[in-house]
Amino acid sequence: MSNTSRKSARIMEILESETTGKSYKSFKYSLDNSDRSAVEYGEAGQTMQWARRGETKLYTASIDLTSLSKEVARSGDTLLTYFLDGSRHVYKVDDMGFEKGANRTAIYPIVAGQIGVGCCRRDDRQMSVEGMVREIVIVMPDIAQSSRKKCRHRTKTDKSKRMGIFNNLRRHVKIST
Repeated sequence: MSNTSRKSARIMEILESETTGKSYKSFKYSLDNSDRSAVEYGEAGQTMQWARRGETKLYTASIDLTSLSKEVARSGDTLLTYFLDGSRHVYKVDDMGFEKGANRTAIYPIVAGQIGVGCCRRDDRQMSVEGMVREIVIVMPDIAQSSRKKCRHRTKTDKSKRMGIFNNLRRHVKIST
């Protein structure tokens, strides 16, 4: 077993312990270039609508920017100073079951990801790094926090309860690496 596989197995053991969910040790795969899972998790028919759009003006047709681009090219000025770029890699790492009542278990996908975002600045045809952020994330259902039967971190707020699981995971992972 490779070091990566051992770490992944150890993390799932910790998640089982911290949430009392059951790991199904399902097939792990990258979601970056794969079709959607054949397993339906009960989200069929649900849609999402953004509260607001990113655009300041809603256009109904394409806008011809040819003349503006030629004018900018002639002047030699750069129109843009900052450039934002990023990448993400997403993996389905397991399926976990959580008790939802008498004799009923709900199965949820556990998803992990690596996210990186960088901002560059261009001044006088020279590029420099303005900032960079890299994060590793894990996504679990809300039910994971409430299924803990013997939680060592009983707190008053919902956010603190959720963070208890992740703080414990972080502590375990740092110890095991």
